[in-house]
Amino acid sequence: MEAFEHSSDRNSPAHSRELARAYDDVLDIALQIFGCDVSVLFPINPLNYEFGWPPRVKGKLVGDFPFRHPRPDGLGRNILGHGTIKVANVRSTPRLTSDFAIAQNVEAFIATPIYLPSGRHPVAVVYIDYRQARSFDETDESRVRQFRARAAAMIQRAWILERYARLSALGDEINQQLHTPNTLFKLLNERIHDIIDCGRGFALGIVGPASDSVSDYVSIDREAFEEKRRSLTALAREAIMTGSIARVPIHDGDTTPIFVPMLLRKLPLGYLALEPQHTTEYDSEDLRVLQVLRNHVATALDGIRLFEDLTTISTVAKASTIRSQPTIPSRRLRKTCGAAPTPMS
Repeated sequence: MEAFEHSSDRNSPAHSRELARAYDDVLDIALQIFGCDVSVLFPINPLNYEFGWPPRVKGKLVGDFPFRHPRPDGLGRNILGHGTIKVANVRSTPRLTSDFAIAQNVEAFIATPIYLPSGRHPVAVVYIDYRQARSFDETDESRVRQFRARAAAMIQRAWILERYARLSALGDEINQQLHTPNTLFKLLNERIHDIIDCGRGFALGIVGPASDSVSDYVSIDREAFEEKRRSLTALAREAIMTGSIARVPIHDGDTTPIFVPMLLRKLPLGYLALEPQHTTEYDSEDLRVLQVLRNHVATALDGIRLFEDLTTISTVAKASTIRSQPTIPSRRLRKTCGAAPTPMS
């Protein structure tokens, strides 16, 4: 059965074919398990918890129909806060109806959130719609549990593939160019929000060679950032040398972000500092993503430092060569000084 996808006007990266296929498979399972007339899936970006991707629909549709993203104060958001909702008769609860339900003659429905198997990140809200009023019992509750588990596993597989595809593409861009600190952070700042939740803060610290000075590049939003010069605290330097991802107070008096140190050949290169918006700590999958990302960034920082060293050596060598060259008289002066004396008459 064909799925209908409705366009989105949100500023969110398009999802992959793998995710789209997973959403369609989830809708097929809903139709199969519940025997409903229509199933609707509202995808949720698991990084920022926004309904930023187009909804998808499968089932026996009645003509054309209006479709919108869930309102910020609508039922979709409430479901995320309260869990599964079963409405046996829409006519008796008009506050829970919608333009879509009216257009499709929906009389009863189940609405349920889907979370990743960890239970921390929402990935969809699914509506299971019936065109006849009905009563729900324990059998339906069992079906909901079965459906949510299967849907979560299917979407998780597709999301992991999507996430690592984005990470790989970012790694390629980092490694295929010779960056300056500014261009490196600009690229990271534009793309990292599509890979990991850092909605409350993101920064890149670059440690100066053989010093405790740090150039801090701090995100303002996805398109703007500022640079700050600071001194590295002893605690932060120690954290870099351990190489462990942990919460560390980078600078005196600051908050304590999740600190991702970068070390290469036992030399401190810098760190990433992130503050997630929707959780207090990253899960194991988030940490694996950060470990891959820091390897890419550390390689880029090493290249920046090497290029700066070579530039300095070249400049010093050129200046030294100029100073050591003997002064050579001009051609006219050599002719004057070396000319034979004019014979006297």
